[in-house]
Amino acid sequence: MLYSDRMRTAPSVVSLTERIAVTVALLVILGATSLAQSTSAMGSVTGTVLDPQSRPIADAKIVLRNTDFTSTRSFTTDEAGRFIATFLPVGPYALQVTAAGFDLKKPVRLNVGAGSSTVVEVRLSVKSSSQSVTVTGTGATVEGNTVNTSVNRTESLASNQVAGLTVTYLPSRNRDFTQMTQLAAGTEADPDSNGIVIAGQRPESLKLAIDGADFDDPLRGGVRGAEDGALFFPQVVVREVQIVRSGATAEVGGTNAGFVNVATKSGANKVRGEAFYIARPAAFGSRDPFGHSLENRQHLLGGSIGGPIKKDRAFFYIGLEQDFLRVPYWTQFAEQAPGVPVSAALASQQLQIVSESNPTALFGRTDFNLGAAHTLNLQLNYNHVTASNLADGFVRTLSTIDNRDDLSGQSVWGRASLTSVLSTATVNHILAAWQTDHRAMDTNSTAPEIFINGFGVLGGNAFSPHRFTSNNFQLSDDLSFTRGNSSWSVGGLVGYAPVRVTQVGYLNSRFDFSSLSEFVAGNFRRYRQSFVIGDPTFDESVKSIGAYVSVKQPITDR
Repeated sequence: MLYSDRMRTAPSVVSLTERIAVTVALLVILGATSLAQSTSAMGSVTGTVLDPQSRPIADAKIVLRNTDFTSTRSFTTDEAGRFIATFLPVGPYALQVTAAGFDLKKPVRLNVGAGSSTVVEVRLSVKSSSQSVTVTGTGATVEGNTVNTSVNRTESLASNQVAGLTVTYLPSRNRDFTQMTQLAAGTEADPDSNGIVIAGQRPESLKLAIDGADFDDPLRGGVRGAEDGALFFPQVVVREVQIVRSGATAEVGGTNAGFVNVATKSGANKVRGEAFYIARPAAFGSRDPFGHSLENRQHLLGGSIGGPIKKDRAFFYIGLEQDFLRVPYWTQFAEQAPGVPVSAALASQQLQIVSESNPTALFGRTDFNLGAAHTLNLQLNYNHVTASNLADGFVRTLSTIDNRDDLSGQSVWGRASLTSVLSTATVNHILAAWQTDHRAMDTNSTAPEIFINGFGVLGGNAFSPHRFTSNNFQLSDDLSFTRGNSSWSVGGLVGYAPVRVTQVGYLNSRFDFSSLSEFVAGNFRRYRQSFVIGDPTFDESVKSIGAYVSVKQPITDR
């Protein structure tokens, strides 16, 4: 079951205090406070240990080791030979089994994916009296083990997994990892470039989480930075992407328009990394459909590296991407009927406009093994964007260069989580995350906007300038415990997202003309002008509180 209450109101000390008090009560009742989807980037393993005659082996000792972090979890099989491991960080694992009178010749290799439930069956052989087998090492990893994960056999959700090798090497024009979601069924890009459409739903309602932390825009909805038209998060640090089209579990909540679950790469005892440079010279571009040459130049570069800070104890992974994009398009007014002259002054404004975008994205994470029972993860992401003469995605526009906008801004996202193994059957995961986005948009000219019906647009953009700042704080803690072959998860949520927007249309006025002839004659059809009285700033917040209980109980043995 899932409870959620979201309200858009001005910040209120009393209201916020009351909601925090309710959250504390939920903490006492449920034993946890949690933000939805905080554990969605983790996976689980359910296993059965059998003898050569397919009979279950009770009291077998299980050691499940993450070969990146070298952290381990220990279990003991029940009377039916079963064990369940929950809240497992994404990555490669080696499973070792020991039981009196039996042997496992080599560890079982597993790759746990984001949101995956892996089912494994281990068959032991009868122990030989004349020899023994000891395994002391594991195989090398491949790009952080970003290979395809196991098929999820226990969940009813409809989803696709995109492995990190695909994300890393499949060409992407502007290095936006969310474009990889289009590889899934029922997923496509929004025609207005506002994000991703899953199962025909609005992109503003899509939910996205990176390593379990919310990565949505609390002001406009959908994926953060979706309207920038440039990279927002380094694609080189993405380990895998899960696209849930329907059937998202109670831990997710807050969406019926799809859920994108992202896991990032992590360091290990072995140093690994990559670097890339992609160039597109202007000479390689063709003319547009109207016969104009386009000086389209792109330079994309970046890389990542990860490794140990202290062997078996602390690890790092960092990634950086920088783009230099020149996207040209032409101003070309609509053709006029014979006999309607176009002055030389107007005709001279039909020229090539070059939109330049130079986004920077930096990501870093560290992981610490704090003894046998605790794992700490810290992450930080920084984004800076500068863009001029913003294009609308077409090679031709009816508006002049004066009517285009410049965009600048920066974003910061931080995340910290602690996973604690309280017992062989109980795991706790607490997460705190904070994000802030600031964007400023200004028009190239402060002259009045002139809209000429059937011809084109002159002057500045009537809806600039535009300023917005959004923040989002979230706190989560999930508690999972197993009993027999069933697993339980309980949690709740606390979220606070203040937003601030300043935009007033027609500050510099707008004139509308019915035709080019009316413009030449000076006969405008409509005039609009705004005058600010009072504070024009929208200053509101979104406050969230919720709780969930999730029970997974197999109803058959297979």
